[in-house]
Formats: sequence, C-alpha cells, structure tokens
Amino acid sequence: MSIAEKNREFQLIKAAAEAQSWTVERTGRGHFQFRSPNGKDIVTAGGNYKDPHAIKNLVARLRRHGFRHKK
Repeated sequence: MSIAEKNREFQLIKAAAEAQSWTVERTGRGHFQFRSPNGKDIVTAGGNYKDPHAIKNLVARLRRHGFRHKK
C-alpha cells in the first residue's frame, strides 16, 4: 500500500470517527488525537504512515474504545 493510499485510508477513518462523535485534533508535534464521545478515552496516532501496520493498529486501538469501523 502506497503512502497516498494510506493517507486516503486515514482520512476515511478520521471521517468515520467524526461521524461517530469522536473529536479529532492535530497536536503541535504533528500527531492526531482521537477523543472518544465519552470524553475519557484518547487515542494518539502518528503523523506519518511509513509503518505498513500503522493504519490497522490505529483501527484496533480505536475499536478498544468503542469505534466501529466497516471495511
């Protein structure tokens, strides 16, 4: 999967999270923080996707906190 494809997949995950009332913010260091609707859980994602498992790991961490992802 190319960087462009990973970026597109990340944007789909971000949009799905926002549709489920998650708040997504960019930190000063370039990371993304996903805040769950309950306000208690925070999942931080890196700003680049060189790791081939980065997207899958992000979805797994989000699911642990209630995110529903349809593939």
